[in-house]
Amino acid sequence: MNELLIVEPQCNGFWRCITPDAWLTSFGTLVGALIGASLGSLGSYLFFKARLKEEEKQVKGGFYKEFKRVSRLLDLTIERMEIVYKNWGTEYRLNWKSIDTALLGRVREDINNIPKSIIPMQCFDNLEIIEHELGGMEGIIELFVDLTEPRIGISSELKDQFYESLVIVKKNYKELKEINSSTS
Repeated sequence: MNELLIVEPQCNGFWRCITPDAWLTSFGTLVGALIGASLGSLGSYLFFKARLKEEEKQVKGGFYKEFKRVSRLLDLTIERMEIVYKNWGTEYRLNWKSIDTALLGRVREDINNIPKSIIPMQCFDNLEIIEHELGGMEGIIELFVDLTEPRIGISSELKDQFYESLVIVKKNYKELKEINSSTS
């Protein structure tokens, strides 16, 4: 008996050995993986965006509550400082000094007590400027009343600085109110 040896040809190279059904299976797997990854990424993105929007809403709500509390006291302070400015040349009683400096100190303290993490970026600079200018006004009142011998030049210079600070406070406070009314 003769044995016949049948040799089947081996594949030469990867690309020649893949059959058409393997190509379809590979292509289907790739498309399915891309679709699955895309849907997963889209879902994750939408969830993240919704969560970020909710956190921003909570932060703005927290700031709005804090600002509303400070706003009432700031209104009163601005009114009082306008009265102080108008009556600058008249006799300024020492008990008024303690009341006015306490009022300015209280507003500054309330502004500083607002957690920095809840202050929106567009409001942060305005609050910082208001707090700084109120501190300057407090110092001017202290200095003006402590002058034992009021000098006209110093007094008018302090009055001008006081007025400049008051204008800056009013301007920044108005901007803060506008920002809060547009975002709430």
